[in-house]
Parts: sequence; structure tokens; C-alpha cells
Amino acid sequence: MNNLSSETRPENLPKLIRDIQLQLLMLENETYERYHEMQELKGSHTVAILGEIDESGKRRFSNEANRELELNRRLNEDAAYQTAKKWHSEKMQEKKKMEIEIEYLKNTFEWALAQVRR
Repeated sequence: MNNLSSETRPENLPKLIRDIQLQLLMLENETYERYHEMQELKGSHTVAILGEIDESGKRRFSNEANRELELNRRLNEDAAYQTAKKWHSEKMQEKKKMEIEIEYLKNTFEWALAQVRR
């Protein structure tokens, strides 16, 4: 146990775990907000696609498959959507790493408690 840094010493682990959990909560809130921004952009494109009429007065995208293809095309060309999507993806990876770190610290703390109880 002497090779542990002062931050990861068993007596400091509960506070470290709590700090990371709070960071994770803030990250989840940011991610949630960004996800809803993406959904709003997607919704705007969907409404536009549903409202498009061709020269003959018929819906331009009359079937679901064509609407889905057009939506994907527009989202791929939408810089704001792509930026939000990239940010969201990166933060989801960060979130997963934080969850793994929390689990590791909890296991380390439990192991340290078991050593003390011997």
C-alpha cells in the first residue's frame, strides 16, 4: 500500500469517488442537454421534409424510406448537428471512462477494507 499516491490512499478513496461521481453527474447533465439540441435539429429537418411539396402538389418524400434517407442526408450536411454529434460521442466515451474509474476505486476501497479487517 505504500506505493499508492496520497490521493488514492484508502482513507481518501470515498472522497475521490464522490468527487468523480459529481463530475459524472455534471457531465451527464451536459450530455443530456446536447442530446436534446440534436433532437431539436433532427425535428426541424423532419418537419421540413414532411412539409415539402413537389411541382404537382404531392409530397416530395412520400414514403418512410425516402424520408429517412433525406433526413440522414440533411443531418450529415448540417454542421451544427455534426458538431453536436461529435461532442456527444466524445462525452459518452468520457462518461464510460469515469464509470470504469469509479468502479475501480470502489473495488480498491473494498479490498483495502478487507485487508484492515483481517
